[in-house]
Amino acid sequence: MQARIKGITEDPYYIASPNLLSRLEWRRAPGGVSKLFPKVPKSEPDSEEEPKLREPAELRFFGVVDDSPVNFYLLPDGGWSPKSRSAFHAQKATAVIQPPDEDEPGADHWPSIAKAALEIMRSKKTPGAGMGYGLGKNGGLKVRHALFQRIEPANDSGSNDENIVGTGKPSTGEDNNSGRGSQSSNVLDDGQLLLANWPTTSPEAKAQLECLISEGKWEANPLAAYDRHGNLIHPTEYGALLRGAFVEVKVHIVHQHIAQSNTNNYYADIQEMRIIMDKPLCSYTPIKKRIREELTRASRKRMRTEH
Repeated sequence: MQARIKGITEDPYYIASPNLLSRLEWRRAPGGVSKLFPKVPKSEPDSEEEPKLREPAELRFFGVVDDSPVNFYLLPDGGWSPKSRSAFHAQKATAVIQPPDEDEPGADHWPSIAKAALEIMRSKKTPGAGMGYGLGKNGGLKVRHALFQRIEPANDSGSNDENIVGTGKPSTGEDNNSGRGSQSSNVLDDGQLLLANWPTTSPEAKAQLECLISEGKWEANPLAAYDRHGNLIHPTEYGALLRGAFVEVKVHIVHQHIAQSNTNNYYADIQEMRIIMDKPLCSYTPIKKRIREELTRASRKRMRTEH
């Protein structure tokens, strides 16, 4: 485990890598948003690396997936209910990645991770706009994933929320970026990931899913999440395997200015999530709940004073 953490922290795209922002730049992206991209070397615009520079940077970090009921929505329907703010097709699966406990590997890196998140937000602001959604939540970093996407390309000039989230498509072949070169031995059949077979967690969500199917304009967008052995996790197992697990996450960082509220908003869109260590048998305790509540209050106060 220490070796995995060391590999992440030494990666040039580790979120707390020294001088990371000097190697990145904000660029406009479809959906009226901006994303962090690698800078294109002016001296070598046609190099072999150039195609990769056209894609947003995948920033890496690690931590524990918060298993508390109010923060864990890495579910195949994102925990959607009729009370949700989003339409069903725009629902996101979300989670908060928390720092490990003080006695766990990697805990000493988290002050740098939290500081790096603040520096990223400071590097891109719309003048005169206030603060909306930030990268931090409850002492950790919030991540999200779009569960559904249009079959036909969306209009780039639009600003609908469903158009601004990275796809994070699962890879079913060899992963050349994980440091392990592992080959998934449990590739899911395409039929399991079709919208018609997509699982939900409530009758209300099931009814909304059936509406999407009848429209014929949407497809499921599985989370690129892998277990400790490199196997793609089936949507029905998101909760069982990811809740409370120690994971590595790769994200695209998004900035969106919402004119209606005149706010700067920041999101971390999951491109890949890999379990480094499975969750403990009992990871959510009253003591941890109190600690996280205290971290939440401290984090909110720090965000208000530093941002």
